[in-house]
Amino acid sequence: MKRVAHLTTVHPPSDTRILVKECKTLVEAGYSVSLVFAATSDYEMPKADTVGVELVRVERPRSRLGRIFRGVPRLLITAWRLKADVYHFHDPELIPAGLILRLSGAAVVYDVHEDYSEAFLYKEWLPRPVRRATAFLIGLLERLVSRFFSAIVVATPRIAQNFKHPLMGIVRNYPKLDEFLGVGTADYSERPPNVVYVGVLSEERSIYEMIDCMPLVAERYPNARLLLGGVYSAGTKQAELEKRPGWTYVDFLGWQSREQLIEQLKRSRIGLIVFHPAGNYREALSVKMFEYMAAGLPSVVSDFPINRDIANRHSEFGKLVEPRSPTALATSIVQLLDQVDKSVALGNAGRQMVETHFNWANEAAVLIQIYKTLTG
Repeated sequence: MKRVAHLTTVHPPSDTRILVKECKTLVEAGYSVSLVFAATSDYEMPKADTVGVELVRVERPRSRLGRIFRGVPRLLITAWRLKADVYHFHDPELIPAGLILRLSGAAVVYDVHEDYSEAFLYKEWLPRPVRRATAFLIGLLERLVSRFFSAIVVATPRIAQNFKHPLMGIVRNYPKLDEFLGVGTADYSERPPNVVYVGVLSEERSIYEMIDCMPLVAERYPNARLLLGGVYSAGTKQAELEKRPGWTYVDFLGWQSREQLIEQLKRSRIGLIVFHPAGNYREALSVKMFEYMAAGLPSVVSDFPINRDIANRHSEFGKLVEPRSPTALATSIVQLLDQVDKSVALGNAGRQMVETHFNWANEAAVLIQIYKTLTG
């Protein structure tokens, strides 16, 4: 049995793409899989028995510099001791570790979740004067060293344009249908007029607009609630959000497990995914949008070309809006709440699109083919 080790210093061990999708897919394909991750000692561990993955925790320093200069070497040593046949890493700060593991004779896969040369232009923790230089250096480093890795996995076709590698696969972050088997729309008309967003809470992801639109929605639907789950990005303060008038209509849920996410979708009528046109967001295939589709929910999404193209090529699945306008957001929400039959039809159309095109089973086949090429 070939042994695989997935490595991350940035993502939590419960990360859906890494643990639930990629690692579990490899286990089901007959590989022995370990996930080596960095986390503080008080971090809640996921239920490893549900996916059959060995979880190996490395102590994570609290500071970013400590994570890079102490956390990365710790993780590298731990990973090397596993003597894996394939190392699959998920963060650009692990590029040096990936090169060392490649020199040891193992196959190494670099999994690129986003266009980092764009993403670093909007990192709030970086001083603005150094963001552009950092973004350029990250992009240059990726292009120079990627050819030394055994394979490249990217999350979108847009990211694939940054690399030239003979063994590269686009493995999109589409949902697993089996997670949403119990979510249907049979009781849709009986649900309260809730709208839901679960994810990173930040300015670029329209946290202010989502909150500010709720008083306008409440003018027509006084019992409407915004089910808001997730974690705050650096620089986003809950205390500031609570001062906004729209917070009265917010149910703040905090971090949500996969099971809890499903429950929030079951008690909602509309899913929100309204990112600003910044960085990667204009070209991103948001997994949250496809999860709403899988749950049979119509969604309100940013009016980006990539989302418009999906609606034009397949089917209408919700409302496309200007994400920086609370008024436009409220108008779209009210229209979907008003038109229950149409909302159910939109939700069903989205579900069919996921069943046919936008599901993990199709992406898993790409991942497995890459591993077959690497391991024989």
